[in-house]
Amino acid sequence: MIDYTMIFVSVVLFALLTFLWWDKTRILKVENDRKRLARNLSWTGKQHMPSVTGKRSLSL
Repeated sequence: MIDYTMIFVSVVLFALLTFLWWDKTRILKVENDRKRLARNLSWTGKQHMPSVTGKRSLSL
């Protein structure tokens, strides 16, 4: 019985840590997307070229 409780506790802790890590990365990704969007809106069209070349190389 003790073994089962230890396994259950470890699984719950692992799930909790995974959820917290995923939530943190999701929040960071949203902030990075917002910063990139603001940068793209403030920049001119010429400075968008790296993203365009990246998309072109992916399609090849």
